This record gives sequence, C-alpha cells and structure tokens, in this order.
Amino acid sequence: MFAVARKALGIDIGSSNTTVVVDKQPGIMFEPTFVAYASNRHGPDKAIEFGAGAKAMNGKAPSSIRVVRPLRQGAIANFDAAAHLVNHMMHRIKKSFFVPHTRFEVFASVPEAATNVEKRALRQSIMAAGASKVTLLRKPIVVAIGAGLNVQRPVGALVVDIGGGTCEISIVSLSDLIVSNSLRIGGDNMDDEIAAHLKKFHGLLVGESTAEDIKVGLVGADGTGKIRVRGRHAVTGLPTEALVMESEIVAAVTPLVDVIAEAIRDTIEQAPPDIMADVLEAGIVLTGGGARLHGIALALSDRLALGVHIAHDPDLSVARGLAAVLKNQSGYRYIYVDAD
Repeated sequence: MFAVARKALGIDIGSSNTTVVVDKQPGIMFEPTFVAYASNRHGPDKAIEFGAGAKAMNGKAPSSIRVVRPLRQGAIANFDAAAHLVNHMMHRIKKSFFVPHTRFEVFASVPEAATNVEKRALRQSIMAAGASKVTLLRKPIVVAIGAGLNVQRPVGALVVDIGGGTCEISIVSLSDLIVSNSLRIGGDNMDDEIAAHLKKFHGLLVGESTAEDIKVGLVGADGTGKIRVRGRHAVTGLPTEALVMESEIVAAVTPLVDVIAEAIRDTIEQAPPDIMADVLEAGIVLTGGGARLHGIALALSDRLALGVHIAHDPDLSVARGLAAVLKNQSGYRYIYVDAD
C-alpha cells in the first residue's frame, strides 16, 4: 500500500472504525474496530482476526470464537483488544514498508470530552502495541481541518462530527475551540433503535450487523421504498423475513436526530454573538459516518433554521485532518493534548 518507510503515523480509534494514515503517504488504512479471539483452555485467548474479517464473524461465530469491540461510546472498553488491533495495523504497515523493526511515533486523535483516565488508556494501549511515542490530538480540530476548514482564521465554524459512539459539536475559531459539546450517542445507538423498532412492530430479532446494514442501506434512499429484512421471529424463534418501509427506519432514528439538534442548539447558545454571525452565514458542517444517514442534513436544517452541509467523504474527514497534522507537526502543536 505504501512505497517507503516513515517514522510517524496518525491514528483515530473510533467505536466503529479505526483509521491510520502514514506521514507523507497518500494511502489510508480504514478498518472496522473489531477483534476476534479463539478460545484457549491452556492460556489467554488468541487473536485470530481483525477489522473487516472480525466484523464479518460478529453474531455468526461459534462459542469457541469471541468477537470483541474494543471501544464503546468513544471510550476503550477492552484495553487488550485495542492494543491488539493497533499492533495488527502497525504490523501491516511495517510489512508494506519492509521495515519490521521500526517503532513509529503515533499521533492519535482523542474526543474533547474524554476523561484523563480515558486519555491515558488510549495512550497506553497504543504504547503497548509498539509505538515509540504517542501524542494525543484534539479530535474536533483535527476533524475541522479534515473537513476543509481554515481553522486559523478569526471566523467561527460549527462542525458536528457524528461517529459510531459519540457525537461531537464544536465551534472552532483561531485554531481553538470557542465552545464544544459531546454526546455519548452515535451510529451504534441508531442501530439499536432500528433493532428495537423491528422487534416491537414486526416481531423480528436482528443482530448488530443486520441493523447496521439496514441503516447504511438508507444512504441515497428516497424514503418511499421497502426493505426486505431477515432475522429470527421473536415468538417462534424460527427464521423469517419482513418487508419494512424505509420511512419506518427513518422514524425510528428521528428521536436521536432530535437529541443531536437540541445539543447543537445548546452549543450555539453558549457561543459569543459575533461568532453566530459567522455560523449563520456559513451554516453547519456535518462529518463522520453518521453524516451519511439519509435525510439527516435536511432534518437538522429544518429543526435549527440553519444551512447544513455534509463534508466531502465525511467519514474520512479525520483521516485528512491527521494527514495534515503529520505534514506540518510543528504548525499544529496547539492541538496537542496532555493526558496527565
């Protein structure tokens, strides 16, 4: 994937996906944040699959295989699994470089609302994976940079990053945060709401992967069609399927959109009035995988009476921001985070 070795890399370990970029290289490594373990009666369970391969096993593996999601709602839930995933991704990069003994300096983005304990856990998991040094970065500013905003200007920009486990709302100006707000909700919660709706109204039990597939299938949908959903009948326990209106799925996640809209409104109310003139002119920028949900930009715009724009390839905004930081490390020192 990468042509030559570099000593620095950027990483974002998200609840749903982990992103890695390498200094001065165009490639992006993008993997689901999943690790699969095989049971071992004579010692610790062995990690056998990572990323997309492990995710494909989720909900379908026998009892001898355990699929783990290292992060939940933006925080490390399984330290060892996080370290194993990062170690695996570093190993892949080293193989691409043909430099098996390189110890990378890692720049890792961290949510603004992360506690010191969560920051230390993130740093320690990356160090345990073999990094020579770990520098934490303020994720809202990294995302704003990746969304194409000039964060160094004296102009307020409102960025809403909807990830798998968190939603971060930030107003950025002059290379710093004017105000920020973080919700421990995201795409995973939307999946939960979809699964709950199918059980309540269609008597259909589905797993995480199926609920996510339904949500992703709404991207570009017009809301007038139907989705064929397969799962287990809640009463008989037998395999079954149901035809579900796309509008039902949209309605199922609407309460979460309402929560996000209210949090944006609260954030705006905390900002200085002069900043609001900039936001009114430029609107809101949506990033993260959740920005791809059909109709979310229009729904937020209706609720807030503001223009809402989706960043180009919104789920890659953090990758572009990390690449920019790696390219100009000294110029972005102001977004470094102290985890102590």
